[in-house]
Amino acid sequence: MAVSEWIYKQLINNAGVNAITTAVYPLVRQEESTLPAVVYELFDIEPIDTKGVAPTVDVWDCDITAFAEDYTSCETLVEAVRTALDRQSGTQGSTTVDDCWVEGFNSEKIDNTEIFALTYSFKIRAKR
Repeated sequence: MAVSEWIYKQLINNAGVNAITTAVYPLVRQEESTLPAVVYELFDIEPIDTKGVAPTVDVWDCDITAFAEDYTSCETLVEAVRTALDRQSGTQGSTTVDDCWVEGFNSEKIDNTEIFALTYSFKIRAKR
């Protein structure tokens, strides 16, 4: 999935994110892995139909979560993630991302740990 690759490249090539972590994972972070870290997940797609022709544009839903052992570090990382992705575009493989924008925010502290998780939800409009 080129959209997933685009997200990964945007994050690992961003100086703000890299100043904090190079640990960027799709879907899950292993329990004992390095912190701080970022996890991204594509979880829904809306194909944009055009009058009976196979869709060439999709809108993806994506959550990107920053994990850290203190709230301030987590907040700094998730804001770097937002800067790396919000209103960005570009091409990865055969997929062109027209736009990426923030749709929501969520925060939590993982039970029985000292780990904080802050999540931005994004919409990503991409041509196939």
